[in-house]
Amino acid sequence: MQDLIRAVRGAGSYDARLMLQSEGFPDKLTDALASLKGVRSPGQADGKGVRLVTFVMDERTMYADLESAGSQAGAKIFALKKK
Repeated sequence: MQDLIRAVRGAGSYDARLMLQSEGFPDKLTDALASLKGVRSPGQADGKGVRLVTFVMDERTMYADLESAGSQAGAKIFALKKK
């Protein structure tokens, strides 16, 4: 995730953030994401399950890690749904 964010943002010194949407068990997902190496903050889900996850840029987190954490928490992570 960090490599992708680096490529998208170019040079800069701001945090690496990714907006995710999820379904099911937001509190368990928050704990599962927080336990991943490379996640600085799992964010808090809003009423639609959207959260802003902040990453540590010196670590490496794969999207599969996020999906796995979601699965273990009984939640599904996916790209934002269109209205």
